[in-house]
Amino acid sequence: MLWIQVIEQGMVKPIEAIRQTMHSKCKKSRSLPSRSAGRHQRHLTKATCIVIRPSGMYHGKQGLDYFAGISAQSAGSTGLCMHLLPLPPSGRSTPHYHRDHESIVYVLSGEAGMWYGERLRQHLTVKAGDFLYIPANTPHLPYNLSNSEPCTGVVARTDPNEQESVVAYDAPDPTQSK
Repeated sequence: MLWIQVIEQGMVKPIEAIRQTMHSKCKKSRSLPSRSAGRHQRHLTKATCIVIRPSGMYHGKQGLDYFAGISAQSAGSTGLCMHLLPLPPSGRSTPHYHRDHESIVYVLSGEAGMWYGERLRQHLTVKAGDFLYIPANTPHLPYNLSNSEPCTGVVARTDPNEQESVVAYDAPDPTQSK
């Protein structure tokens, strides 16, 4: 079971209470016109900002364990998700792609490699401080380059339900010699 602490207006509340509040607010939310210069009118909503402090991990379809962050389930997000991915030493995902959703990774620490593209024939490496963009429907297989140090990244995706768009990709293991 996934446990997430949510802090709203300075108070820690159980995630279910926040979800119920968010759903009722979202249903009642109406756009409010705001002052703006020029021809374009900006709209504000009554939705509230929340902070998620991950306190548990979940095992993704990709074969990796994630610290849960922002998603439709945790924050009521409607267009994106963001999670923390600690790749253990020598850790790797299973080959997969995200149907109709783009991904961005910011590497916080360590170094990772990634096989990607048709039949996983292309390869790249990233290290701490790098951003990585993965187009929608692009097969990929990320892995930690180190046998002794973890590699940690922040993963953002245009899928608010995170795991719904994950599709296994059947391809020969690119690390095996022919």
